Amino acid sequence: MKRKKGLFKNVILLAATTLIISGFSGITSASAAEQKLPKKQSVETRTDFSSQMQLLKISNHQMGQVHAMGNIDSSQYAARVTLNLSQIRKMTSAQRNIFDKGFDKKDYSKLKDALGTSATVLGLVFVTSTPAGVVAGVSGLLATLAPSARGTLKELVYNGYWQMGYLEDFLTKNKRYDLIDVQLPFIEYKVKGKRIRFVTGKGVVKRVHSKTGWITL
Repeated sequence: MKRKKGLFKNVILLAATTLIISGFSGITSASAAEQKLPKKQSVETRTDFSSQMQLLKISNHQMGQVHAMGNIDSSQYAARVTLNLSQIRKMTSAQRNIFDKGFDKKDYSKLKDALGTSATVLGLVFVTSTPAGVVAGVSGLLATLAPSARGTLKELVYNGYWQMGYLEDFLTKNKRYDLIDVQLPFIEYKVKGKRIRFVTGKGVVKRVHSKTGWITL
């Protein structure tokens, strides 16, 4: 009888021990799972932050950096140009014709003829100094750039032409000035080894010239 009671106590003790060990194991597993979760979340946060930083770097270094737009190397930069009212009107007309007859209608014969009236400013603004050279550059770009890059450039050319009007307005309203020193944003390409560039936005007038000389603004 004593032997049976002892055996019964051993069975109860064994069962209790098993329950305790099982409960402890469950707590340990839950703890491990809880510890892993924050680590996984922190990795995802770092990945997102890295992506944002990369986008920020691209945005901050876009100006003045050579990059591929489509499959032709291009660069965006700002440069200062000295212009009088007649030159501003001619360069506005030239870039408008480049947009209308080149990018929009692809009528290169009419574009060449239209650029003849602006020939004296082509080299100053577009680097390429002849109507034939500008036509070759524009047609080469449109034939080579990827569709998305073509669309982006078309918008930039239009915006640049539109913004030139403000320079004409400035000199028209301030007749005492005969020249302006203006900083213009450009995008430049090399097409078959030859450079061509376009104004892409609003210029910033840095200095104005009158009978008394240059005045810094």
